[in-house]
Amino acid sequence: MANRIMLNETSYHGAGAIQEIANEAKARAFKKAFVCSDPDLIKFGVTGKVTDVLDHSGLAYEIYSDIKANPTIENVQHGVQAFKDAERSENIGYLGHDPELFNDSLENNVRMGDAVSAESYFRAVCIDEEIAEMPDGKETLVGTGGVRLSEGQAQRLALARTLYHKRPVMILDDPFSALDINTEKEIFAHLRQMTADSIVLLISHRLYLFPEMDQVIWMEHGRTTVGTHEELLEHVPEYAELFGVQTDAAQTDPVQEGGLEREESFI
Repeated sequence: MANRIMLNETSYHGAGAIQEIANEAKARAFKKAFVCSDPDLIKFGVTGKVTDVLDHSGLAYEIYSDIKANPTIENVQHGVQAFKDAERSENIGYLGHDPELFNDSLENNVRMGDAVSAESYFRAVCIDEEIAEMPDGKETLVGTGGVRLSEGQAQRLALARTLYHKRPVMILDDPFSALDINTEKEIFAHLRQMTADSIVLLISHRLYLFPEMDQVIWMEHGRTTVGTHEELLEHVPEYAELFGVQTDAAQTDPVQEGGLEREESFI
């Protein structure tokens, strides 16, 4: 039985070959690169030579670093799934409850290879003044060997990155949990302006912003109730009680985080 092998249609060799990566990608109208590497290549700066070219050209990229010698079937399947997830991320943006930051500058943690400045996004999440006071401003390094950010700072930096790479559908998992109420309200106002043309699913256990939501999904004991804030106040006693408790607490303690339930709402 004959086996057919399809090799790369174009290969570059010799000094300067790496610089052609971005040109080839753009010639094919690619908008994003999926960079496959391993922890050692990243550690010793080999992968960085590739991402530097992508950064300079303004081409977005995502790094998959779980490449292994003699990979198992599970490892290959994991890589394939990572590629599919990267492709899907063009339509869906996700900010997890525990923000992940890279060992890089504040600016690069937001831009991730894109060319547009991140300064307006720093302002949108109310972290611009704090960054201005850091040793190297937006070029300050975070992660290993860099400054240690507070939980609230890390949360806002991750939110700035999510807004910078806005998608048609955005899922935000408790993005304000480490923030005081006044800061949360200010950021939320910016969030609504910047995502007016997106569908945003905000997962939160703090209810005082919910009157501004288009729809609220209340989940309790395996049951789901959907409606406006006003409808849930009228028909779901538990929702009305928790909203009242949190509203009263917010008036006396601006850092109060509210109750223990988790609710989901669409903006």
